[in-house]
Amino acid sequence: MPVDIYWSEQNNGPLVVLSHGFGADRRFLAYVAKHLASYGLTVVAIEHPGSNVSALSATELDPRASREPSRILPATEFIDRPKDVSFVLDQLARLNQYSFALRGKLNTRQVTLIGHSLGGYTGLALAGARLDIQALKRSCSNLIPVGLSPADWLQCAAVDLPRQTYDLSDERIQQVVAMNPITGDLFGSQGLSQVTVPTLILTSTNDGVTPTIKQQLRPFSQLAGSKYLVAVIGGTHLSVGDPDNINPALQQIPFMPELQGEETQHVRQFLQGLLLSFVKQETPEAALYSPFLSAAYAQSESTPDLPIRFGTELPSSLTSWLRLTGSWSGKSRSSTRLFASLIHLEAIQVNNRLVRLQHHVFAYLRLSYPPLIVLDWPLEHPPQS
Repeated sequence: MPVDIYWSEQNNGPLVVLSHGFGADRRFLAYVAKHLASYGLTVVAIEHPGSNVSALSATELDPRASREPSRILPATEFIDRPKDVSFVLDQLARLNQYSFALRGKLNTRQVTLIGHSLGGYTGLALAGARLDIQALKRSCSNLIPVGLSPADWLQCAAVDLPRQTYDLSDERIQQVVAMNPITGDLFGSQGLSQVTVPTLILTSTNDGVTPTIKQQLRPFSQLAGSKYLVAVIGGTHLSVGDPDNINPALQQIPFMPELQGEETQHVRQFLQGLLLSFVKQETPEAALYSPFLSAAYAQSESTPDLPIRFGTELPSSLTSWLRLTGSWSGKSRSSTRLFASLIHLEAIQVNNRLVRLQHHVFAYLRLSYPPLIVLDWPLEHPPQS
C-alpha cells in the first residue's frame, strides 16, 4: 500500500491523513499536504489499492456494469477503505516508537482525516457513521435512470455486501473533512447521527458527480456533532484537486464539464487556510487560527465567478425544504440551482455582519514553505480475512 509522509523538522499537533476518491491517487491533494506540513503538521497520504487510478484503468468495459456497479467499484471497497486507514495508523504507531527519523512525529492518537469524494465517505465511516445496507438496497431498487448521477449509481455497488451491521469506526479519528463526499443512501436516515466529532463538509454546486443536495446537504443536516459547511458556488467535483495530479480520465466524464486548474486557483488557496485552521482547532493555537474558519475568510477569498460561502447550519428555509423532500431521488440540476439561490439570499444577511479582516492577518498563511521531507513509503496491504 503506497503511502506518502510529509513533515517538517518543527513538528506539532494532530496527525493528518488524506484519503483520495475513486480513480484518483495519494497525490490528489499534494498541495494541501505540503501546506499543512509547512506549519508543523505531519501528513500521511494513503493510496487505496482497490479504488485508485490503477484499479480504474484495469477495469474492463462490461455492459452489465450499468446494472451491477460492483463490476466497476468492488463492494468490499466500502469496507476495505476505512480498514486501510486503521491499518496504516497501526503501522505508524509502531514507527512513532521505533523509527529514528519519525520518532515522536506521528500523533496517531489524534487524527484529522481529510477525504475527497469516496475518501469523504471513508472519513465519515471512520468517524462512526453506520452503513445501512438494507436502506441502500431499497433505494437502489427504486432508482430512476433519468438524471442519475455517478454517485447515485456507484453507491449501489455496496448492495452486494452481506446484510449485517458494520462498525468501521476508529476512535483515533478526532476530526473529519469530507470534500464532495459520496454519502447518498449509504448510511440510511440515521447512520450519520452517530458522527459526533467536529466535521467539515465542502460542497460544489456544479458537481455533477456527487450532487449537492443528496450527497452533501441532507447528510450535513444529519450530523450530530459540531459541523461546518463550505459551499463553492459554481465549483465542480475536481475543483479542490491538485491540477498536476488529477487523473485525466476523471475530467472527461460526458456531460459533466470540469473547471480547469487556473479557474479554481483561489479555491485551493482558500482551502489551504481553511484546512490549516480546522486542524489547528485541536491545538493550543486554536484561537490564533480561528479567523480563517469563518464566513469572513470565505468572503475574502471569493471571486465573482466562484463565490465561497461558509456556515455552521443550513438556512432555515433550506432545512424545511429538505424535510419536505426526504424522498428526493436525485434530479440534481434544478435542485442545485435552488440551493445556490438560497445561499446567495443568505449571503446578503451575512455580508451585513462581516467584519473586514486586516490583510496582515492573512499574510502569514502565504509565506513560502520551509524545507520539507517527503517519504515515499510502501506498506504491505493487510491480509484479507
